[in-house]
Amino acid sequence: MRCALLAISCSLLAVLSACGGSDDEPETLSVTPTTVSVSAAGDTFTLTASANVTVSATSSAAWLSLSGSNTTTSTTASTDKTTFSFTATANTSSTARTATIIVKGITLSQQVSVTQEGLTLNVSVSEVSIDATTDEFTVTVAADTDYSVTSSADWLTLKSDTGSRLTFSVAANTSSSSRTATITITSGDLTQTITVTQAAATLVVSPTEVSVGVDGESFVVNVTTETAYVVTPSADWLTLVSDTDGALTFTAAANENSEGRTAIITVSSGSQTVTITVTQAGVILVIDKTTAGLDINGGTFTVDVTANVSYSISCSESWVSLTSNSGTVQTFTVATNTTGATRTATVTFKAGSVSRTLTVTQSTVKPGNGDIDNVGMEEW
Repeated sequence: MRCALLAISCSLLAVLSACGGSDDEPETLSVTPTTVSVSAAGDTFTLTASANVTVSATSSAAWLSLSGSNTTTSTTASTDKTTFSFTATANTSSTARTATIIVKGITLSQQVSVTQEGLTLNVSVSEVSIDATTDEFTVTVAADTDYSVTSSADWLTLKSDTGSRLTFSVAANTSSSSRTATITITSGDLTQTITVTQAAATLVVSPTEVSVGVDGESFVVNVTTETAYVVTPSADWLTLVSDTDGALTFTAAANENSEGRTAIITVSSGSQTVTITVTQAGVILVIDKTTAGLDINGGTFTVDVTANVSYSISCSESWVSLTSNSGTVQTFTVATNTTGATRTATVTFKAGSVSRTLTVTQSTVKPGNGDIDNVGMEEW
């Protein structure tokens, strides 16, 4: 009986020894890496847990989440490697942030510290100065996440954005005053501003006063400006003939009237205007007498003419003729009067619309018989 009990006890001990070999193996857990740094733009990274038990992983922050399914591979008979993939969303704050991932087995756990950088936003310039006709300029932007661009003025607009290179279109400034606008670039809670100053347009015209002769002539006005301009004469006797790189050539027609005249040429560029005053003298035509008297035998008489233009002379009768032109002195010859009666003729001096008339009277009186005065001295 005693031998039977001993045999049963030995058998139970053998069974217990065989069962306790795996239950007594200690749990193991190792995670790599234990610290992770992530850029502000966000990223996906992996952790590897080596354990002899089934493991799980959780994150302490909503911005850091387990992505996809974990992968487990066997490395030894008693140890598995489990890979966890985590995704960090973009950090829209300029302040860095941290989170903790806990990898847990049955009784063991291990923490992984995750730090995400704060957002950065860098712009190549903070001030831009351009002239009145600059049509575009470029700035560079370095940002961790998406950004927005706004302009404070409609004359300054975003033309293109390659992701790091911003090109802006600029309308010409046609004003006599400079102007300023602000470009605002925003990424998350960060903002950068660029102050853009555009110079005023210049409009220089020379000369601004012109005198032209009564016969008419050509003259040149020089225009200097960065922008397009419009030229408008106020009178039809002024004509713009050509514009060669700002050198404006005008022609003034002859003034056929005795009154002087004035016209205005207006040069406009945007909101700027410059005027040129053009004056032209009137016709001057003066004769030193308006009557001439001769006897029956006729003879010669002279007329002194003052004029600032060329003029014509015509005689109403063939017995009066122009026989000499010496500078301002005109000499006329009157033929013998054979009609037996006093006769008259007119000599007309004409320049444009201006005319002067001299009346010639020839009597039948012979010299010494009450000869009339040869010349009347009334002056026009």
